[in-house]
Amino acid sequence: MTATDAGAAAAGAHAGPFVPADVLRLRFVGDAGLVPGTSLGWCVVSAVDAGRMRDVSTLWRFDREGGEHREIVGPFADPRAAVASSDGARLAFVADVDGVAQLWACALADGAVELLTDLPQGVAGAPAWAPDGTAIAFTGPPSSRRDPSAPYRLDRWPIRYEGVGSIEDALQDVFLLELATRGVRRLTDGRAIDDGPRFSPDGRRLLFRRSFAPDRPWEGKPSLWVLELASGTARELVGAWGGVLAAEWCHGGARIALQGVRARPGFPEVHFSKHDVWTVDLDGGEPVCRTTSLPAGVGTWLEFDHPTWAVDAQPRLRVDAAGVAAFVQAQRGCDMGVCRVALDGAEDVAFLLEPSGHACFLRDAGADGTLLYTRSSPVDPPELFVRDGAGERRVTGLGAEPMRARPRPRVAPLEVTAPDGVRLEGRALTPPGEGPFPTVLCIHGGPSDAYGSPFMIDWQLLVGAGFAVVFSNFRGSGGYGDDFHVALGDRWGEVGELDHLATVDRAIELGVADPERLGVYGLSHGGFAVCWLLGRSDRFRAGVAENPLVDFASAYATMDDPWWMPLVLGATPDEDPGGYAERSPLAYAAACTTPLLFVAGEEDQRCDPTQAEQFYRALKRAGCPTELLRLPGAGHTGSWNGPPRARHAQDVALVDWFARHLQPRTP
Repeated sequence: MTATDAGAAAAGAHAGPFVPADVLRLRFVGDAGLVPGTSLGWCVVSAVDAGRMRDVSTLWRFDREGGEHREIVGPFADPRAAVASSDGARLAFVADVDGVAQLWACALADGAVELLTDLPQGVAGAPAWAPDGTAIAFTGPPSSRRDPSAPYRLDRWPIRYEGVGSIEDALQDVFLLELATRGVRRLTDGRAIDDGPRFSPDGRRLLFRRSFAPDRPWEGKPSLWVLELASGTARELVGAWGGVLAAEWCHGGARIALQGVRARPGFPEVHFSKHDVWTVDLDGGEPVCRTTSLPAGVGTWLEFDHPTWAVDAQPRLRVDAAGVAAFVQAQRGCDMGVCRVALDGAEDVAFLLEPSGHACFLRDAGADGTLLYTRSSPVDPPELFVRDGAGERRVTGLGAEPMRARPRPRVAPLEVTAPDGVRLEGRALTPPGEGPFPTVLCIHGGPSDAYGSPFMIDWQLLVGAGFAVVFSNFRGSGGYGDDFHVALGDRWGEVGELDHLATVDRAIELGVADPERLGVYGLSHGGFAVCWLLGRSDRFRAGVAENPLVDFASAYATMDDPWWMPLVLGATPDEDPGGYAERSPLAYAAACTTPLLFVAGEEDQRCDPTQAEQFYRALKRAGCPTELLRLPGAGHTGSWNGPPRARHAQDVALVDWFARHLQPRTP
């Protein structure tokens, strides 16, 4: 039994369908990494304390060669963002013991824990060890903060952002901790959010990214900076060229490898363009692309509803010991693998973990080529795996007990052809028994995200309740190249409608879906599509729209990042009010007769809760059955990674609403 299985057996196996209470027993790997020069690794395990309905995390040490697995930091500290020292002796990590996050260290030999910082403002981002082990770089808030009760002025744009909140209250600088003296020195002061510090191989410089600089509009493109430690001077290495999502030193410090996206004037590149691996000289110049042969680029557009979603989805790039190859995760349609990218010479991209029927998310890569990653499938919760010269081995068994004795959904490919001939990739998950089944069409967000191989809690709950789940990656989805990515054009509703109804038709044709018992569900753009379909079609008997965009004009006025709307729609609302209106689901709300449940995170900065409220009020006026579930403390993806009470409420409501209106057979 592995360490992450410990204690699970006490809960006991529970035969029967997967239900919302089972979700509270699932555990997930958050951060994880390898310890240089050893066979050891570490991982953060996230779980829910169901009694107090709060998330807890613990830090574990494991031996990838099959040795001891044990907890080294318990839930008292909520450890996260760990990194091993270059000598393999200690982990530095961020933990919150007394209400303020600080930097801590843990000795891997005996588990001894010590406090490294005691800053009144606390720390924020993941630490980075100096190569000689004498210092640690980290990010944290400025020492002085505004009085929240005092009036204040703002001069930046935007002033708030999803997952960040008020930007003025979320500023981060880079700091340096000298371990010998415990002295802390502030290195940057850019009135921005600086993160991702990385020491050069000789320890003389730091790379870091800068977001939300006050002197430029924010379009989702962090800039890359180099800081000279001796002089304290910093210079922008990559700025107007595009956005840098992850960066590491390579070629002994003479060059930098980065995962990023090149800017294209008039094109909403971060949301709609593929990401690539690039190299850039330390002295500057134009970055060179190393992954032109990957049509979908690197990184992920795949959507999934785990509490650790933000950890899985963040860009990860690792460079080998020689500095000549990078390891990144890369998507191919519904699946996700890990590939090796040569950083010089002829372009050479090779998948080390083929994207085939599963989703592998990179956690770390060792100097010897060892890969640490999570792997999941539509029916298997994510587990941590390691692959080295001895082959592949599973490290954790987090999902074994909650899923034990549960009927496994059947998964089948769903090949869809839209009326205009466009081919779409999708899947169908079905419960035990023979179809046709009451069926829920699930529509992903973005619209540039995608559905695929990652384990989805919502799908397990719906199948457990007796429903089939179907989806297709409609035009606009990521993972299929730039042309497909922008194929929705400026007509999200009409073009998407073709693909969504074609998916339903294909499921009916295959005997999966009962045409008289169809439901539709989606979050964000998926919620937009639900509202659009139900205002223009009577084919569905129930819908659930979570944090939807229903009116482009009011969203432009309230959204945290509305800069993309004029690029997609061709104008601002004042320039084309009619065009904004006719493209908005709200224009068709009065025609909706289908029972529709809204779920709205009260802290959503992306699609303000008033978006759902507008459609909800229109349905109330029209006499259409509707309800609105509000989730306090939850943001745009709060049903994935918000407070446990919010996640659980969404789980229960989703199953209840479709059970009420689609009447599935008892599983």
